[in-house]
Amino acid sequence: QEQTKAKTGWNWGAFFFSHYYLFFRKMYKQAITLFCVNITISSVLNLLVMKLAPLTVEAIGELQRVASATTDSAALLEKVNSIQGLSDFSTFRNIYLAFTALMLLIRITVAVFADGMYKHTVTDMIKKINEQLESGAAFSTPTLTPTEEETFNLSQEQLRRLYLAKRGGVSVWAPCAAYIFSYLISMLIG
Repeated sequence: QEQTKAKTGWNWGAFFFSHYYLFFRKMYKQAITLFCVNITISSVLNLLVMKLAPLTVEAIGELQRVASATTDSAALLEKVNSIQGLSDFSTFRNIYLAFTALMLLIRITVAVFADGMYKHTVTDMIKKINEQLESGAAFSTPTLTPTEEETFNLSQEQLRRLYLAKRGGVSVWAPCAAYIFSYLISMLIG
């Protein structure tokens, strides 16, 4: 049970930010997998809605055009009410409810397992580095000139710690890049 406890928990950052949180924590494999799952689900959702509820999709597009052209709230409310009366509106609503439930389930799953995934990622990285060192690999300091390297006179253990410190931590650029990429894909799909 201790192992189960260590692998599960609750992470609010992972719940609210999903794959962006994973990118932020440098869990790139898991983040890319979740990103692809989310894009696939969104694509299937769009295809289902376009195929099974075309009248509602068209009416919502018209509502968006009217909303951008007018500030008359009564006209907008009338348009919304007319959409709800369409024959395929209940299909549209049910598809979106199922989509919302699925995405919520994914977010809950990520929130429960994020800390365990992070622990596994870090442990795996340290294990691989230690195995490489045991098999004869050595760290070098490509950012230091030979004179600076002699001045600092860093041991392999100190270089290992510096390397791990650089590999660990967080990445601000990765979730930003993922957001931009996600936006571009949604523009292509939509």
